[in-house]
Amino acid sequence: MNTKALSSYQLTLAYITIFLWIVWRPFSLMVIHFDAGQRVSILFLVLCLFFTGSLLVKFIFTKPISLLSWVCIYGFVNAIIKHSALLEQDNGYFYLMYHTVMPFLLFVIAILCFENDFEKTVRVVSRALVVYSIITIAFAGNITGNERMESGSININEVVLYCLCGVSFMFLRYVRGQISKTEMLTVAFPIFVSVMAGSRMGLLTLFIIVIGLLSSKLDFKKTGTFIFLIVGSIVLYFGIDYILHNTFAGERVLGTQNEVNDRYADFKTGTILDLLGDRGFMYYYSWPLFLEHPITGIGLYNYIQYSPWGMRLHTEYATQYVENGLLGFIPFISFLIILLKKLKITKKENKILNEVNSIKMIFFILSSVLFSNLVLWSFDMVCVYLVYAMVAVYPSHNSKLHLK
Repeated sequence: MNTKALSSYQLTLAYITIFLWIVWRPFSLMVIHFDAGQRVSILFLVLCLFFTGSLLVKFIFTKPISLLSWVCIYGFVNAIIKHSALLEQDNGYFYLMYHTVMPFLLFVIAILCFENDFEKTVRVVSRALVVYSIITIAFAGNITGNERMESGSININEVVLYCLCGVSFMFLRYVRGQISKTEMLTVAFPIFVSVMAGSRMGLLTLFIIVIGLLSSKLDFKKTGTFIFLIVGSIVLYFGIDYILHNTFAGERVLGTQNEVNDRYADFKTGTILDLLGDRGFMYYYSWPLFLEHPITGIGLYNYIQYSPWGMRLHTEYATQYVENGLLGFIPFISFLIILLKKLKITKKENKILNEVNSIKMIFFILSSVLFSNLVLWSFDMVCVYLVYAMVAVYPSHNSKLHLK
């Protein structure tokens, strides 16, 4: 379905909305210490919907968009029915909407942007995410010390995932040959945050993204490629060794089992899930809850009421099957499967080397998000929806496979 019908002012407003949604919240919390980021983001989103709403109706019920719309709307309604713990907070309904419905609406707007001008949208998103990382470095407190970076009321894993998405979009522009060498240097900012922020998820996800870059750019038919791989492997080995032994994130990776034995000793399961630390415990202790409420789940944010250590779920997949039940989990997994199939079909049909390399990079970008979902609840993080939108649009952008 062709959605290339945005006028220039509509497209500009959509770009402003995306840019502000990414940048404003960390700016408001870290720089001016005024927690209004959500309200400002929603204000611009409402304005954008006002100007583009007629277009949204035309394709909001197409796959895979319809699946994600069901997950978001169902999660919102089910949370109300199940009396979500989030609703006990001040402005509870507002925050519930911000964490469910609003990211989805931005996802739809992002699809419109990618369909109308793929390259410009990737450029806007990548630059916004780089600005995000610069704000973090400048104002987030101790980022190089032997403790987790301070980031106000923003979850540190959220900060890292935004920066990792920034790295992903910058690498995609590099693979497509649509970024200058000077601007490419700015990728150092999100990489720096990803490594130094003390996130084990960040290190492993960054590794996946780098592998994607190498597989997309290297020509394995050339002898020089193997020489590069040998030298690169040596550099990578010493680089990883340095990170593991000289950064707080590396210390946390090496100390996962010590953390299990010390901090979470009372919650050890005696299963292989103990290797995942507290995230493994979440999968283990959430499973009985799923068996008790398999169809509708227990409602978003309600796991905290059952958690042995008083923490809400921090894994996307467990959140979907425990808190949203099969009615939310099955459409969510189906949505992800459709995205993966789109890339597979498009790669098979596309014979242009540059486009094949782009598809490889996009596949690894999506894979990095899917991996992050194992240990992080990313359902309310806009950067993830931007990746989903890019993947959903990329085949139709190349006129190989359209949304249908």
